[in-house]
Amino acid sequence: MESDGQGTMVSAVEGNAWSRSLVSALLKNGGYTLTAVTDGAIVETPQCPIDERIQSVLFFIHENRHRTFRNSEMARRAGLSLSHLHQLFRQQTGSTPRHYIRRMRLQEAKDLLESTSLRIKEISASVGFHDDSHFVRDFETLFGISPARYRLQFVLNLSVRKP
Repeated sequence: MESDGQGTMVSAVEGNAWSRSLVSALLKNGGYTLTAVTDGAIVETPQCPIDERIQSVLFFIHENRHRTFRNSEMARRAGLSLSHLHQLFRQQTGSTPRHYIRRMRLQEAKDLLESTSLRIKEISASVGFHDDSHFVRDFETLFGISPARYRLQFVLNLSVRKP
């Protein structure tokens, strides 16, 4: 991480634009302001620094978001005990690692529902859900609507806006 000369810390983020923007959005949700500024860079405000160990876990999660991994793997990566990882992660992001991962995967699914014609079953599998019923239940819980209805509503809203 390096300074931009104005008291703001900037660090390069590997991965696709979706990962970078999601890291930014989810950290904002926890009360810590990280803002994407350019492709591949994020800005961290000095008032709310994100612990480097949690940053490394967040980037690991985003780079491996479709893979199943254990909490102990994240704790090992951060050099923390499992309980300290949970405590620090929750303090800095506002959720547990598992809830964070679930929310991230569901947001990606929502984006795929908007931008592709993949079947819901394919989207569910592509974002890391192994059980379609859990995917539908979790999607409805987070967004208040089933994936099928969300896609239909999104498509209808698009067709209404076209001149």
